[in-house]
Amino acid sequence: MTSKRFKVSLIYFVVVILTLLFRVASALDIYSLLGVQDDDAFWSCIVQIVIFGVVPFVMYLFMVAARVDKFLPYFPYKEKKEEGKKADEIEVVFDDAALAPQPETSGIAVDENVAEPQPESIEAEGEPESKKKKASKMLKGLFADFGFKKVSLKSALCTIVLAICMTILGTAVSVVWQTVLSLFGYTRVPSRTDYNSLGVLFKELVLVAVLPGFFEEFSHRGLISAGYKQTGWKFVVLSATLFALMHQNIVQTGYTFVDGLAMALVMYYTGSIWPSMFMHFFNNAWSVFLGYVGQNGGVFAFINVIDNWLFSTVLGLLVCLLVVFLAIGLTVLMFVVLRKEAVKNGRIDEKPFAKTKTMPIALEAVNWLTVIVGVAATTFSLVWGIMR
Repeated sequence: MTSKRFKVSLIYFVVVILTLLFRVASALDIYSLLGVQDDDAFWSCIVQIVIFGVVPFVMYLFMVAARVDKFLPYFPYKEKKEEGKKADEIEVVFDDAALAPQPETSGIAVDENVAEPQPESIEAEGEPESKKKKASKMLKGLFADFGFKKVSLKSALCTIVLAICMTILGTAVSVVWQTVLSLFGYTRVPSRTDYNSLGVLFKELVLVAVLPGFFEEFSHRGLISAGYKQTGWKFVVLSATLFALMHQNIVQTGYTFVDGLAMALVMYYTGSIWPSMFMHFFNNAWSVFLGYVGQNGGVFAFINVIDNWLFSTVLGLLVCLLVVFLAIGLTVLMFVVLRKEAVKNGRIDEKPFAKTKTMPIALEAVNWLTVIVGVAATTFSLVWGIMR
């Protein structure tokens, strides 16, 4: 295990622990004791912005990016102290090409412990870079490490189709998953939002769609990719598993794992976090929109009529099955297109499930601790739901 992977897994473990502590605080109604009026808004802002955003970014900045180590390919410069040379000599190793998708970030076999060839310094000898330029390049490299890169028009169009299809498939998986849980005696207590105004709708869109779409992806795709992109396709499984367990709620485990697989796979193929952010946002925004329409109708009242017909008639159920199978077919097709483009651009190996020269993820103790915490919290939610 490289130093970088260990630090990333440690940062994510801290994120999970903080999330669990805030869930416990919410269950104990500590927010009310602190005088918090809007629990949902307080929870979303603290967990999404601080725990999933600020905490991993700051920890990564100081634990990984601020360390001048050979294992971080995007770091803009490093101090090079050699006998007989000045102590303040700087060798620039970052250039704009590093922001482009790199073959070593895919499933192609890469030895993580081998230092990468360093490009020539972009500064003329005797003209050291200013601190401002160094800091700017460092931040660009850091965001590139998290996957903030441009995508092609083809990838963008595929992402839109996938967002629609995965919203359908996620809903189908959720229905099946909740049905299975009910067979075990699990009782779900759904949360309900009173959409009594457009203001509430926009508020929910921000809290439920915008914030999670950006910050949850930042942690569960961006952060994990920064440490595990060289593990190839294994990054996809790891990201989806941790994403499902992070919710620490048995009701959400099923569909979040499936959605997590899709969003991580899109990032794996495109090398960018933007598509997964869009898919996450679209899925959550659609859920909020349906909640609003279900209570208010208006010009969208026809959606309620269609929804009732689909789930209350035999023909409607058959149409649902047809739509689900169509969504599966389109999803597979979009991933085939994305994979071909990724192979063509050298982001991944042409051979599926190509082996890498990295240490197996299963041997990493910190990840096991994270999984144990997630499983324990999720199991508790299951037992609690059965007992109530």
